[in-house]
Amino acid sequence: MQKTSAVLIATTVAAGFALTAHPPTASAAVATPAPVGYSAYGYGTYVSSSVAALNSGATAYSSVSCTTTSNLTRSNQVASVNLGKVGKVGTDYSQSRSILDSSGRTSQGISQISGVNLLGGLVTATSLKTTTRATYTPAKTSYGSNTTAFVGIKVAGKGFAAGVGPNTRATLSLGGKPFASLVLNEQSRTTVNGLTQAVTTAIHVTVSASNSLGLPIGTNVIVGRSYAALKGTPAGFATGSAYGTQATLSATVKSGPTALAGVACDGGNNTVSIGSSAIPSVLSVGAVKSTTSSVTTPKLTSSATNQITGLKVLGSLIGVQTITASTTTSRTSFTAPVSTTDGSKFVGLKISGVPSITDTVKPNTTINLANLGTVTLHKVTKTSSGITVVMISVVLNRALGTLAKGTLIQIGVSNTGVQNR
Repeated sequence: MQKTSAVLIATTVAAGFALTAHPPTASAAVATPAPVGYSAYGYGTYVSSSVAALNSGATAYSSVSCTTTSNLTRSNQVASVNLGKVGKVGTDYSQSRSILDSSGRTSQGISQISGVNLLGGLVTATSLKTTTRATYTPAKTSYGSNTTAFVGIKVAGKGFAAGVGPNTRATLSLGGKPFASLVLNEQSRTTVNGLTQAVTTAIHVTVSASNSLGLPIGTNVIVGRSYAALKGTPAGFATGSAYGTQATLSATVKSGPTALAGVACDGGNNTVSIGSSAIPSVLSVGAVKSTTSSVTTPKLTSSATNQITGLKVLGSLIGVQTITASTTTSRTSFTAPVSTTDGSKFVGLKISGVPSITDTVKPNTTINLANLGTVTLHKVTKTSSGITVVMISVVLNRALGTLAKGTLIQIGVSNTGVQNR
């Protein structure tokens, strides 16, 4: 039987304690765009690795994000979580809040877990809780706080008498061989444009060497994460997404969106791609790639692009070498008008029996195909807050494969917009 051991960069003695991190410090008053938006989340566990079967998305996830609405509370809970080779936890609870009181505006995220048992018992805890807060005061100063409470935290059977300080690091070993790094009470706080963003993680494990547990190098294990931020929203929040194909019938998804990439509401980039996809008996495509981006300054801008290569619908009925669906929406303030652009196009578009349809087909051109249904090319829909482009929109006039008559098929989709709260 292999001996389990850990080498700690901290004093280890008796278990069972609670701790609070260093007190928050206020930043200097700065010119901050108004209004200020809330953003907070919490979740119990998350595992990522190079082996799909080991991956586990965020459990008991809750969030309040991209909103200026105060006094919202969101929560989530699961009775237990089995993480396979990584281990298991008991009750997994999270809460996210947007708070407005005499202190100002506060975003708060909480993660609370019981019965933690990870890596074959190498890391255990009776319970743990992280609380992360970010506050913007009436005096236009900003500060944050990270708080972690452990009960019965042990690493290789040893506990901590004096509490676990922020960012306490350790090297984990199995059979005397180091295989992973461990951070307990992982904390960070940053100030962006005069506003605080903070994140707290109770346990963070990163696998760095081969091991008897069979966890691939690079595996990340996160337990008890909470996040809070306040962000300037001078022109609101970005919205939108891009994806390759989707089929729906009466609002019920029959074939989910492929290569779906969402627009970050308060600034960021996202890219999702797949090698090929198909809706059986209807269509096939080659590579599908979706990219999105958003910025909040100097003006709020949302951008989304989907690109598809090698589309074939019902064999040779409709063929396209490349489809690009691309839109952008922007505005400079809450009261400013919205500006939209459409950079979408076809390359090599051909429809059997309809030679008049070419790459330069006019937006919102609709034709009827006897063996398929109603087809709208480069469908454009504009509203006061954004734009949506669907490069090929089909309503089936008969059942095809698992898709019933009346099913809506969308191919090459980009939508962008802005919202106030």
